[in-house]
Amino acid sequence: MATLNPTLKLISADTASDALAFTVTDALSVTQPMIDIAQVNLGTGITNIVPITASAITYFYCKNNSTTETVVIQQTADAIDFADLSPGEFMIYPVKGLKGVNARSAANTAVLEYGYWTKA
Repeated sequence: MATLNPTLKLISADTASDALAFTVTDALSVTQPMIDIAQVNLGTGITNIVPITASAITYFYCKNNSTTETVVIQQTADAIDFADLSPGEFMIYPVKGLKGVNARSAANTAVLEYGYWTKA
C-alpha cells in the first residue's frame, strides 16, 4: 500500500470583494492497479483510460496538454460526457467503482496526461 498526497490551493484577489486564499490537503491510501503518469494522443473516437472493471474507487488525474484542442472526459458505464478541458486545464476526482473513464478530443488530435490510483 502507498500514500498519495494531493494538495489544492486556490488564490484570487478579484473573484469577490474579499480575497480568496485557501489550501486543502489529504493523505490517500492507494494500491494497485495504478498508473503514476502517462500520456496519450486522443482522436475524436473514444479512448478508455480507467477500465470499467475497476470495482474500487479510483483517484483519477488528467491534464489537457494540447495547445488548441478541447478534451472531453466521459463516464464509461453510461457514456455520459461530464467535463470539457480546455488547453492547459486539469482535474482530479474519485471515480465511482465500475464506472470507468473515457476521453476523446472534441476535434483533431489532443494530448492528455493522466494518472490513476486505486483506493486501498
